[in-house]
Amino acid sequence: MGERIVVNVYTGKKGFVPRFTVFFINFGIVFLMLSNISQLVFGKELAAITLLQKITTVACLIVSVAIIIFKNKIIQLLKCSLVWVVLHVIAYIVNPDISILFSRIIIYSFGYLVVLACLFITIEDLTSFIKAYTPYIYISVLLSVLQVLCYTKSGVYSMQYSYYTVPVAIICMCQIKKSTLFYIPLLIIILTDLVCGSRGCFLCFVIAVIFIELLSESSANRVIVVSVLAIAFALLIINLPSVAKLALRVLPDSRTLLYLAEGNLNLSGRDVYYGQLFGEIVESGFSIHGLYSDRLFMANYFSRTTMAEIYGSYSHNIIIEVLFQFGWLGIPVLVIMLLGLCKSFLAVKRSKEEAQQTIWICFASFALGQLLVSSSYLTAISFGAMLGVYFLIDKMREDSLKNIIDIFIKQRFEK
Repeated sequence: MGERIVVNVYTGKKGFVPRFTVFFINFGIVFLMLSNISQLVFGKELAAITLLQKITTVACLIVSVAIIIFKNKIIQLLKCSLVWVVLHVIAYIVNPDISILFSRIIIYSFGYLVVLACLFITIEDLTSFIKAYTPYIYISVLLSVLQVLCYTKSGVYSMQYSYYTVPVAIICMCQIKKSTLFYIPLLIIILTDLVCGSRGCFLCFVIAVIFIELLSESSANRVIVVSVLAIAFALLIINLPSVAKLALRVLPDSRTLLYLAEGNLNLSGRDVYYGQLFGEIVESGFSIHGLYSDRLFMANYFSRTTMAEIYGSYSHNIIIEVLFQFGWLGIPVLVIMLLGLCKSFLAVKRSKEEAQQTIWICFASFALGQLLVSSSYLTAISFGAMLGVYFLIDKMREDSLKNIIDIFIKQRFEK
């Protein structure tokens, strides 16, 4: 009875909220496409494109708050806002120097971790949410072509392309069982990532495949597939330089393939971040440095002074980031995050609701992969979306339980 009620409540007519939420998460794809066109035509990115993207971000936040109020979820927004404000006031007291980052913190940290996360609670049609990704699949294919052309012209890889297209690619992965046509955009995105993208997105894809198999209904099939993937992955790692050299004969020279062919892991400077920050963690122990303190620490190490430089000097690993900010007290924080992830995983597994599982796989994989190697949990849209999915699944569970109780009481009353 519980499963049927979930379907009735959370699948139905198409609505504006699912489409807008998908736009909020993915409009960066559109602006990157415009940027690539600008570079191909004018040889540079027009300043108007960057300005318009910032204006769109602010507009999305305003519309999101309006939707949350209209959907009577203002209490949830106020609760999340209060937690966010308290944490940031404490962070400012501990380290006043973070004030230099306030303008970006308010837009990206508050915008993603509070507003976007609460926006998810207003979604009532998960099927429409997934269908809303259809235009972005086509746009991603076009963007892939433009990205390769830009790479051929400039030789510069794009981390933006890789992470902007991760949710689209994972949605395609989850929809392959419905239609093999989803292989086409998926392969185009993966090949483009291999040629001119960053390596971190592939971690997102690996995590997504693991989650897809863990949520598979057939246990026998799951064991076979996971075993085959494990063997294939082991063989690939063992023969990685040879595979990369073979790929270079077919595909254009790429930063990723060249590194692999040379057997060079090359952390692109992350090893310096990890070494310096972890050394400070070991030395300071239980000292609490506060939110964003890793950026100030690394900016000081590299003698960076501008807001943009300091803002970009984050840890590039959520575990190191949390431990540096909270000391060894960060371990319970990480455990709470992990327990929340496990709780939501078990909830979607029990629900057996395909749309719910697809959305969870998409943003859990996106957040985990990105936050382990590339971004900051305090300002990443992937983490805000993952929080939103957690809030939404928890709300769905509560609503389903309430419906079951109401039906039970009604049936008892009628008798």
